[in-house]
Amino acid sequence: MAAFLIYLLPVIGSLFALCVSPYKERDVLRFHAWQAIFMLVLWVGLNIALAILTIPFTLVGLPLGAGLIGLTNVAFFLAWIYLMLQSVTGKTARIPHVAELADEQVRKK
Repeated sequence: MAAFLIYLLPVIGSLFALCVSPYKERDVLRFHAWQAIFMLVLWVGLNIALAILTIPFTLVGLPLGAGLIGLTNVAFFLAWIYLMLQSVTGKTARIPHVAELADEQVRKK
């Protein structure tokens, strides 16, 4: 249930799981916290990059940016729902590349 709360409230839940005992000693919760943080950073970063990269298309009247950003947001939202559902069932869903970064942070302690 704690992993679900991490994904439900990613900033607060992750900080709580990384800073408060006994949660910070549990590697599984630390993994979920780091994965949530990295997913959130990736989501925001990709939205900013797409907004910047699609400015030329917007200037000539092609609404490509809104479509790409919308699709990206839907994809991340669905991934986030998947992570939440997996955590409720007690499974650890691993997002490729993001999970590897989270594993590195968990190993650092």
